[in-house]
Amino acid sequence: MSGVQTTFAAGHELRDALLRLSDVQVNTAARSIANYMQGELTGHFTNQTLWDDSPMPKSKTAQAAGRATLIDMNVLNDHYISVAEGDDVVMGNDMVYAAIHDQGGDAGRNHSVHIDPRPVLGVSPRNEADIIDELSALVMGVI
Repeated sequence: MSGVQTTFAAGHELRDALLRLSDVQVNTAARSIANYMQGELTGHFTNQTLWDDSPMPKSKTAQAAGRATLIDMNVLNDHYISVAEGDDVVMGNDMVYAAIHDQGGDAGRNHSVHIDPRPVLGVSPRNEADIIDELSALVMGVI
């Protein structure tokens, strides 16, 4: 599975407040963040942007056909997931060819086709701010 990891640095006040949260509150927050990130993943395909909100480079195939990149039949988009597993949020894609589109490289018969990287999976500074706002609202409820 293609994946991403990010770390949030929290001060001791935030850590202490998070420790006071119940497992239910933490799981609820994780589910909320997973739903938010799933919407972000879908938005990247729809808006033709990469994980950092920069424009997605057009593929030669999409340019020739006059269509959007990576969403011909929505197969790749439909296999991206963002789920809560306990207090973690896991994002990824179980399709083998998702990694080549994410990282770029040579593909096809005899690796004759070069694919530029088009990473849609990631946590942007805007996403971090939104997630921190979500967690802050939750923490304020226990302080």
